[in-house]
Amino acid sequence: MPATIGMSRELDAAIRKGFSDARIRLTPDAKLAEITAALEAMGVQCSVQDGFLVLAQSGTLLHTEMSLKSFAGRPEHARFFILEGSHPSTWSTSRKSKYIAENGLAAYEKLLYQPKQHGIGVLSMDLTREQYLSLTTAEKTAFIREFGSEGVGRVMGRK
Repeated sequence: MPATIGMSRELDAAIRKGFSDARIRLTPDAKLAEITAALEAMGVQCSVQDGFLVLAQSGTLLHTEMSLKSFAGRPEHARFFILEGSHPSTWSTSRKSKYIAENGLAAYEKLLYQPKQHGIGVLSMDLTREQYLSLTTAEKTAFIREFGSEGVGRVMGRK
């Protein structure tokens, strides 16, 4: 995957990995240069030390995962991220509560324990080799963008 123009390959990879580790999915059209500019507008400096993303604000180091989750949760940054999927495990607490209030606990449990439908809507490292091979080209591209070649290697190593 090529690095974002105007950004080092190392910083590009570290930011993508930081969001992935925080379980925050970028939209396919999200531009890391815009995300970095938005972070800098908030006074957050991004750097890479020993291969890890380091976020600092006014000289104070920030907890990377919490900072990225907070950044992604802001309404003005919603266009960069896929915040909730169709499976309840990706829903916010308020959305879960609303669903239970409207449909009941039994309906929520049924929805929660149904098998996930893999495809472009659910990028998961839990795919089997056969499921990965059955994905469309767009879905495979999204999977590779999310998990990289290491993720593909892990899935293809399964039977």
